[in-house]
Amino acid sequence: YCSNTPIVTCVLLMSVSMRYYKMIQIIRWTLLLRVSFCWYSVGALLHQDVAPSRCILRRTRWTTRGHHCARGFTLDRQRFGTNETSGNNLLDTTVIHSQTSFSRRNLFTTTASSSVLPLWVMLGTTNACYAAPPLTANELEQWPARVERQFLRPKPRPLLRPQLNLDFAVFLMRTSYNALDELDCVAMDQFQRDFFLLRQSEYQLYTQQLGGGGIQQGMLQDPYYFDFISFAQYATISREMRENPPIVFEEQQPDPNQQVDDDEDPTNSNRVQKFVPVIVRRKEQYMDNARLPMQHDRLVGDAILERFEGMYHSDTMDQNSNNTNVVTLNGIERNSRPVPDVVLASLQQLLKLFVVNGFALDGSASYYTNNNNKEEPSNNTTRDASGTKFILKLQSPATLWSGKSLQQRNSNPTNDFLRKAASSLLMRQGYAMMASDLTIKYTATEEITTFQIL
Repeated sequence: YCSNTPIVTCVLLMSVSMRYYKMIQIIRWTLLLRVSFCWYSVGALLHQDVAPSRCILRRTRWTTRGHHCARGFTLDRQRFGTNETSGNNLLDTTVIHSQTSFSRRNLFTTTASSSVLPLWVMLGTTNACYAAPPLTANELEQWPARVERQFLRPKPRPLLRPQLNLDFAVFLMRTSYNALDELDCVAMDQFQRDFFLLRQSEYQLYTQQLGGGGIQQGMLQDPYYFDFISFAQYATISREMRENPPIVFEEQQPDPNQQVDDDEDPTNSNRVQKFVPVIVRRKEQYMDNARLPMQHDRLVGDAILERFEGMYHSDTMDQNSNNTNVVTLNGIERNSRPVPDVVLASLQQLLKLFVVNGFALDGSASYYTNNNNKEEPSNNTTRDASGTKFILKLQSPATLWSGKSLQQRNSNPTNDFLRKAASSLLMRQGYAMMASDLTIKYTATEEITTFQIL
């Protein structure tokens, strides 16, 4: 190993040099241009008796605009050897005039800043000024992405989890996609490409860490595959929203004038869907980029709630029972601001529906009754629920690993579907979750959501 150390060092230096070759060239040429432009200024400062001919520059596009070469020097165009009778210019030049207020320190500071400024403009401009660029396979294989995947991200582990209801799993994926499409913050053809590349780069390591035979690829009802594919989807959604998404963009959409045939004849041109470019402008209510994750949460939560209400419909509470805690999702009058026990009963019903659809093994809901933050039952049926803290727990949810991983990436939004649906349910009842008191924690087997309502 010691004898090969110089060779290894040379190879590493060559790889680093090739990687940053373009950056080095930009720095080199930027500094060279600025230093060469101010060379005569240095001579005029250090040698005040320099010959006038040494202070003459050729006419350039910089001097014709009257720019300052450096602080204390001005550029004036003068004509030497002009024949007044014929008007022919023998020499069209620019002369540098020094000013007495100039110093060596000012020259160094000005020359350095003027040299670095173009470099800062070229290299210092971040993607915050533009939309998220399309992902590339090379970008996903760079060392930061590899380090994040292999060392920083939590590893998936085998866990007893039920099979998801296939329709519900498809619904969650499709609703998340449709919500992003509704917000019009990225071209959906770009999102599809980015989503494909990200899940392609992540899948092999995920299956290796999970163990052989632990996942059924393409089967959304498999909790391990749903955990992975939901992570890839929301990691891509967060990326598209984070980097200052555009308001107006071009999107490839299916040609409305084409009728796609199911004919298997390869010569039939209508077998393949054609796409045309369409200019898309975001709706007025979604103009604020900072609120896009919250808008996405609201759209997904409302869709989940509407699905549950449509499938498990009940117009009123159980009329045959005197227990007011028996509450269905749509059995509470809108904006009625019910008491804490009624709110708790509705959240428990929501949890049961997630469990029934195979999203988790079990679930529970409770709320704080004193200042010691203890979870205790309450008989309070009179006061308003404002200020009450609730706890929602899911045992072995289908998004246990993906929720942890998205939190580690600081993704926003994330795939906390229960919290989205609970927020929409509380909004219909006249309450709202306090963002400052909202926490979502993941243990080895549980997803714990804690929030306070107003």
